[in-house]
Amino acid sequence: MRHLRLGSPPHAEGGVLVILLGLLLWSGCLDDASRGNPVDPRSDNFDASGRLEGRVTSIYAPFQPLPGATVEISGPLGTFVARTDARGTYTFDALPTGEAAQASYDATVRLDGYATATDTLTVPIGGRQTRTFRLGGVPVVTDVQLETVRLSRWWPPPQDLFTLRVVATLTDPDGPADLDRVWLELPEFETALDLAPGAVPGRFERALSPADLPTESVQALQGRQLQLRARDRAGIEAVSPPLSLVRVIDVTPVATSPQGGETLATAQPQLTWAPVRLPYAFTYRLAVTRLDSGIETTVWTAQEVPSTETSIQVSVPLTSGVTYNWTLSVVDAFGNESRSKPAGFILSR
Repeated sequence: MRHLRLGSPPHAEGGVLVILLGLLLWSGCLDDASRGNPVDPRSDNFDASGRLEGRVTSIYAPFQPLPGATVEISGPLGTFVARTDARGTYTFDALPTGEAAQASYDATVRLDGYATATDTLTVPIGGRQTRTFRLGGVPVVTDVQLETVRLSRWWPPPQDLFTLRVVATLTDPDGPADLDRVWLELPEFETALDLAPGAVPGRFERALSPADLPTESVQALQGRQLQLRARDRAGIEAVSPPLSLVRVIDVTPVATSPQGGETLATAQPQLTWAPVRLPYAFTYRLAVTRLDSGIETTVWTAQEVPSTETSIQVSVPLTSGVTYNWTLSVVDAFGNESRSKPAGFILSR
C-alpha cells in the first residue's frame, strides 16, 4: 500500500518567495520616489519655496513700465523686497512657502510720485505666481496765486467791486488730462469752490465775487486758512500747503488827465495820475481801451511802471475820431490790484 504525503509541491514554495521579494522591492521603489519628490515634505529634495514675478506699469493704456519701483512682500515667513528693472519687471526666485500647499503674502508697491498699491496674493509651493501692479500718478500743486482785485467804477453802485482771482498750476505723471477736479477749499466753512480749466493744460482758474464766498466779502478772508485740492480720474487726491490771503489794497488810484470825455489832438497822448503812497512795494499798470458800439477792446497796456512815476505817454498811435477809456492800477508784489475809475477821452479827426 502506498502512503500519500500531504504538503506543498516544491515549485509552489518558490513562487511564494518570488512574490514576497517583488513586493519588498516594489515598496522600496515607492519609498525612493517619495524621498525624491521636491513638493513632498518627506522628500530629501523637499523645497519649501515658490516663485513670484510680474510687472509694475502706469495705470492707463498704453501701459508704460515703471522702473525703480519697490515691491515689498510680507507674510508669516518673512519680509522680502525687490525693485523693478528698466522694463518694469520684478522677480522673487525663492519665496518661502512652508510646508503648506501655498503661502499668503501682503504686497506693497511704492514709487515716488505715484500712489501706493497693495494686494494680497498666494505663492504655490514649487510653483510660480504672476502679478501685475498698475500705479496711478499723484497730482502735484506746483503754484497757487490768490489775487484780490478792486475795481472802481462810476455806475452802478456799489462803485467798488471786489474779486478774488484764483489761478492754480498742477502737474500729474499721467498727464494734465487726468486731472478731474480742482477746487479751493475753505475748511473753516466746509466750502469747496471749483476752478475751471484754463487755456493752458494743467492750469485752473476762477474769479470769485463776494456772492460766491461764505464770508460774503473778500476782505473777510484775510487771516483765514485756505487750501487748494485736486483729484484725478483714478480718485487720487493732492492738497497744497495752507494758503492765506495777503491783502486787499485799500486805496483807489486816481487818473487825472485826460478825463471827462476831453477831446485830444495828439494820437499818442500823455496820461497822468495822482501819486499813490503805500507802506509796501508796488508798481502801476495802465490800459487804454477803445469803445465801438459799447464794446471795449484793449489797444495798449503798460506793465510794471515804477511807483515813482506819475505820467506816461502812449507808445502807439491811436485812431482818430474814436472814444477811448483808460485806467490806472496799483499792483503789489503778490498780484493784488486796485484799479481806478475809467477816464475817457476822444481823439479828434
